[in-house]
Amino acid sequence: MTKNVVTRVASIIVAALLTLSLAACGGRNTVTKENLVGTWEQTMSDGTATVQLTSDGRYISDIRMYDGTSTHNEHTWDFSDGKLTVHYTNMGVDSTYSVEIKDGQMKLDNGSSTIIYTRK
Repeated sequence: MTKNVVTRVASIIVAALLTLSLAACGGRNTVTKENLVGTWEQTMSDGTATVQLTSDGRYISDIRMYDGTSTHNEHTWDFSDGKLTVHYTNMGVDSTYSVEIKDGQMKLDNGSSTIIYTRK
């Protein structure tokens, strides 16, 4: 084998290993719109919050307090570039979160607070 052939083979092997490594890392926490869709629940000290993300972009929120009070709200959501954005249409406000999903939990972080939901 010539030095050129050895260098090419080594380059191909390194590129293949790098590709496999990146694929393995990405597979652990790959968040897509499809795996966000579903029902998620957060247990709070004074109640529970249930959020349903639908495939047609609806964000349905039900909060039930232990004192018996509850609220129901419907908004919209989208997912792009690894970020979940909730459009609180009745308030004219959007909130954007980085998202991680691991072991049946969804972690939302907006830079100032973190919310963790469990898939129902």
